[in-house]
Amino acid sequence: MAMDVAAKALEEMGKTSRAAIDAIERVATSQRPAVKLFVAPIGQTCATAQVGDQESGAILVDKPTRDAIEGPEPIEIGDTSQFEILLSELDLKNKSCKFSLRDEDDPDRRTNGEITDPVLSTPNNPYATALNGQRWLTVWGKPQLKEGEIERLYISDLAN
Repeated sequence: MAMDVAAKALEEMGKTSRAAIDAIERVATSQRPAVKLFVAPIGQTCATAQVGDQESGAILVDKPTRDAIEGPEPIEIGDTSQFEILLSELDLKNKSCKFSLRDEDDPDRRTNGEITDPVLSTPNNPYATALNGQRWLTVWGKPQLKEGEIERLYISDLAN
């Protein structure tokens, strides 16, 4: 019985540690703009910047580190797949849209999209009809992902 209690305690500690690490990653990602402002003078008005005390293991930030911090975030593009969407906004001028995904965990979450399908420019097109009738639409699209989540969907065609 003691072995079962110890195993359960270790399992719970692992879950807590993973949750804490995930939270730290989210905080670090959200602070990216502030970090970019901090490193901006390096290479222009100063050669390096130091974070912390030398006795505590300070971090020295130099020009190569600044370049890495300011570099663009990698873009991850997924494979072309079918998606069921419910349009909530449609801009015929710039061909952008906002929609909800059928199997999304958060029903209030809306995702940005760009429609490259030429049928969008025709009168009474299926996209406008689905928006007007608030009907689900099955489309072919290629997702742009950020941390495994769809950040933007490039819609190329209707699936049916």
